Amino acid sequence: MQIRSYLTIKMQKNSIFIKNVILFINSIFVLGIRFLSNIRKDIFILEKIGLAKISFVQKLETKNKDPYLNGKLKLFKSNISQEFKIWENDGLEKFLKEFEDNNNNYFKIKYIESSFNNNNYLSIKNFHPMTIEEIDKSFGKEIKDKQDEILLRLDNVLNGNVSDKGRNFIKEFWNKNQDIYSKFIKEYAAKGMHDASPVGLLHHTTKMIEVLQLTMKQQSNFNLNQDGIDLIYIGLFLHDIGKVKEYEEGVPTDLAKVTHRALGIEMIVLNRDLILEYYPEDWYYELIAIINQHHGVYEERPHSIFSYLVHLVDMYDTHITALNENIIANKDNDTVRVIDRDIPLLTKNQVYFKF
Repeated sequence: MQIRSYLTIKMQKNSIFIKNVILFINSIFVLGIRFLSNIRKDIFILEKIGLAKISFVQKLETKNKDPYLNGKLKLFKSNISQEFKIWENDGLEKFLKEFEDNNNNYFKIKYIESSFNNNNYLSIKNFHPMTIEEIDKSFGKEIKDKQDEILLRLDNVLNGNVSDKGRNFIKEFWNKNQDIYSKFIKEYAAKGMHDASPVGLLHHTTKMIEVLQLTMKQQSNFNLNQDGIDLIYIGLFLHDIGKVKEYEEGVPTDLAKVTHRALGIEMIVLNRDLILEYYPEDWYYELIAIINQHHGVYEERPHSIFSYLVHLVDMYDTHITALNENIIANKDNDTVRVIDRDIPLLTKNQVYFKF
C-alpha cells in the first residue's frame, strides 16, 4: 500500500513537472515568434542592386532617439512606389547631402527587402547618385530591352490595323523628327500618377493602343473607313507627343507651363506639309483636335468622335494603371487611394491577393 501511494505521488509529481516543462517550452516558442516578427530581418536577406528614383525623403527618430531616413522611391524594373529607410550606420547624412545636390534624384542603390512590425520596406545599405550618362552606361541594356519589348507590341498592333499609307507616314514622321523619337521612347509618361519611370511614355501609349484595338474590334471599327481608322490609331499614337518637351527624365521643364497638349500641337503644325502629302486637310485638323482635347472634361472638352474616343481610352489606362500601382504600394495598409477617396483594400486578412 505504501509502495502504491509512493508511486502515485511520484507519477503526479512527474506529471506536474512535464506540464511545467511543456508550458515553459510553449512560452519560449510564443516569445520567439513575437521576437522574430518584430526584428529587422536585414541579416537574413541577400542584398540587391537597382536603379531608383527618389521622390522624397525625411529625417526621423526611433523611440530610442536614433536618427534614420524614411522616404519613397521607384525601382526602374517595378515602377511601383515603395518605402525605404536608411539607418545611421549606412550613411544617413551623406545621403541627405547627395539627395539635395542630385538634380535628377536617380541613385544606384544596394538594398535588402526588410520588414518591421509587418511593414515592408527597402533598407538601403549603399548608394551612388547617378548622372544621365551613368544611367545609360550602367542600365542602358535594361532600358533598351524594355524599349524593344514594348515597341514589338506596338508594331504588332499598328501593322495589323493601320494602312500601308499610314505606316509609311509614321515612318517618315519619325525619320524627320528623330530627336523627338529618341526622347519619346525613353521619357516618363507623368511625374507621379502613372507610368512615372523610364520608357513610361512609350509604355502608356502602347497599352492605350492595345485597348483601342480591342475596342475597335468589339465596335466594328465604329463604321470608319480606312482613313478614319488610320486617324484614330495615329492620333492616339501621337496624343502625348508634347511630353517630350514637358518632361526631362520625369521632371517638369520650364515649358511645362505651356502644357504637353499645346507643345504637341506645335509639333504637328511644324509637320503640316508632311501630313498633307498623305491625308486631306480635314484629317490634319482632326489630328490637332485629338491632341488638344484628349484630356476631356479635365481640360478642353472633345468636339469630335476621334478626340472623345482617345480621351476615353486615355482615362481608362491612366486610372487602371494608377490603381494597380496604388494597390501594390499600399499592400500593407487597409485602404488604397483612388482619385478622391480611400477604398478598403482588406489585404491583411484575405486571400484575393498574392502579397
